[in-house]
Amino acid sequence: MHDAETRRAYPFLELLEAEVDALREEALSLDAALWMPMQGYQTGCVGFILDGGRFSHEFTAIDLHANRARCPRATALAARIPGVELAGFLRIEPGGSMLPHTDPRDDHLVRGHLGLQLTEEEQAWWAPGSARLMDTRLSHWARNLGAFPRVTMVVDVRMPFVVPDGAWGPWRPDEPGMVRPA
Repeated sequence: MHDAETRRAYPFLELLEAEVDALREEALSLDAALWMPMQGYQTGCVGFILDGGRFSHEFTAIDLHANRARCPRATALAARIPGVELAGFLRIEPGGSMLPHTDPRDDHLVRGHLGLQLTEEEQAWWAPGSARLMDTRLSHWARNLGAFPRVTMVVDVRMPFVVPDGAWGPWRPDEPGMVRPA
């Protein structure tokens, strides 16, 4: 999805894609009761956190050690990515959505999403098994109009350079041009 130059600058994308089958198997085998509601998101958005990084204060009720033991492949992969500050799975139930929002991030962080199980709507512009970059400083949103949960692996990675504003365009092609808040 991203050009060769972008992939060279963000080598963790290829690491994610190389493990897609194992990651999908781990995520889809997790008991629904193990997923926790994501703070600030609407109903139907749940996460399974492996590493909360600097956002660990938001996940104090999670037994990270137990989560890592349940997902050894995802845990090992996150440990191989230099600069990981958040790692886990995000699931949006059928009918679930999150409103447009921005995330508080500094200019050296980038988010990678690996599509493990995507809705038909998303598959029109995001191939399952492919990793995408997201600038969370820009407004973004998601919804699930499908009949099954939408599942991604998410990693926030600290880069050794300033991440350019909006370098990859909007997250969704049907999203109007969004700008970074002042």
